[in-house]
Amino acid sequence: MKKITLCGVTALLCLYVTAQSKMIKPLYTGDRLPDIVFTQVLNYTSNKASLSAFQQNHQKMILLDFWNTTCIPCIKSFKKLDSLQQVFKDKLQILLVTPEDSNTVKATIERWEKANNKELRIPVIAGDTLLRQYIHKQYNPHYAWVAPDNVLIAQTSSSFIVPEILHAYLSQMKNEVERRGYFKANNITRH
Repeated sequence: MKKITLCGVTALLCLYVTAQSKMIKPLYTGDRLPDIVFTQVLNYTSNKASLSAFQQNHQKMILLDFWNTTCIPCIKSFKKLDSLQQVFKDKLQILLVTPEDSNTVKATIERWEKANNKELRIPVIAGDTLLRQYIHKQYNPHYAWVAPDNVLIAQTSSSFIVPEILHAYLSQMKNEVERRGYFKANNITRH
């Protein structure tokens, strides 16, 4: 009887350890995000895309905007984010990220577009389960800055999402990424 109990406890412990090893560990500033594939993408050329596709082969910084459809400040920021996306379109890709399903998100976007008489051109990742595990998020909206080499470089509030700060980050980005040796080590050509 003791052998059966011991074997049962050992089996449960092995299952627990295996389950724990498959959990995603949150990233800290300086950690690298994997090239995640998203399957519910709105406002993009495809409904499925990877992080590197948004970066256009590691050429752009990514600004992840974590939001949800009940967050009024999040939705109010769309106009500002859409304008910033157009200003920095060659060096920055803003992504709106929400855990909500695409139908709920589409309805919210349609209401916003009707109210603002403007089309929202920023890609939206709906149904997100992975990014929220990788990024320490305490509130909505919450922003994570990801360098072209997938390194998490900052997490901020909306007060840091202004043209001057974006310009400063982007002007130093190429040198920082090259200093880390990512492109050379991975044979990626920078333009």
